[in-house]
Amino acid sequence: MKTELSRSLVALLVSGSLLSAVPLPAHAVTLLTIWGGASLEDDAGDTFGDSFSQQAATGPLAYSTSGVIQAQDASTAGTISVRSKANFGVLGAESTVVLFAPQFGNRHNGTGNSEAFFYDDITITPNDSSLLGQPGVLRGVLHLTGHLVVTVENVPVLPPNFSASTMSSAWDATIQLSNAHSIFGSERWFAQGQVLNGAPPVYTGPTAPTDLIFELPFVLGSTAQLSVGLFVQSSGIAVSGRGDVSGSVALFDTLGWGGITAITTADGTPVDYQLTSGSGVDWTQSAVAPVPLPGSAWLLITGVAALAARAGRRRAAKLN
Repeated sequence: MKTELSRSLVALLVSGSLLSAVPLPAHAVTLLTIWGGASLEDDAGDTFGDSFSQQAATGPLAYSTSGVIQAQDASTAGTISVRSKANFGVLGAESTVVLFAPQFGNRHNGTGNSEAFFYDDITITPNDSSLLGQPGVLRGVLHLTGHLVVTVENVPVLPPNFSASTMSSAWDATIQLSNAHSIFGSERWFAQGQVLNGAPPVYTGPTAPTDLIFELPFVLGSTAQLSVGLFVQSSGIAVSGRGDVSGSVALFDTLGWGGITAITTADGTPVDYQLTSGSGVDWTQSAVAPVPLPGSAWLLITGVAALAARAGRRRAAKLN
């Protein structure tokens, strides 16, 4: 069931700082967590804002939210879609923002955040009892698959009355074992002032390298808390001068557990071991990560881009 969040948590969702703001549970638990937040705003004061938060001890867990704001002429000014999903070993996060600012001084902006975590308590016991209580190192890999699609477009006019859109995307993947952690991530910006020859720039490509390799220290034979998180953010702003402007950004990622590649002592000596977990998952094995399903994102971009293009042609015709 959908959960209403406090104003402070909504602010965190919109600012994109949840990854560092959400604390680990105080003790070892088995838990799935998803978060999401969406915000759209235009110059007329029309807004859309929504957020969700869910937790469960078993999976899968999934939720999404979406919304629309309208321009003064009743055309679509912005749409947003956010989705999070979580299961032990596989996390998914999607965020799509599409903006259209009609000519003559309109300013529309939007931000979507999506986040998913799984937590589990694990115990790695060495077969050699003399190693109990000694420092160890867990080596493993996470598999990140995903795609980023961005468009920035406007009617070409001369400065200073130009139209422009700026779209950005960011992702973070984290793994933590008790107090040790590794963080992977990147951020990209796409900005456009004038479009030469009316050709809109489009970027489409993979999110990041597939394999995220990590090494985390722990104590052999002691129970430790394993947590893995995935966060994505899409945001943009469209500002119109004498020409219409539109932009879209869609980011959809899946983070899969790639398995434990080795357990060693602190000096790198391999250790034979047994692993137990609170969830019953065998973390020595790889979880098969399904390909993300970007259907909603693709439909959102295609539909609103078409609306923006039609509106742009109408206004361009009026100017002529």
